[in-house]
Amino acid sequence: SIQCYINGELRSTAYFPWSIESGDLFDKCYIGCTPDRNDLMTFSGQLSTFYLFSLYLDATIVDGLYKLGPS
Repeated sequence: SIQCYINGELRSTAYFPWSIESGDLFDKCYIGCTPDRNDLMTFSGQLSTFYLFSLYLDATIVDGLYKLGPS
């Protein structure tokens, strides 16, 4: 599953029925839009920091990382 936290709060979760740990190459990541780039469904704004982890982080770990602040 993929969990999206914004300002330390869980905002969305997506479950995938397949293993991402396969030997498949993933060379694209769409954040805020889909591959067709529909203007009505595209994020328009600013991201200050974006972290991606390849392992599951417990909610308390995410909260601790958020409380560490930007520096």
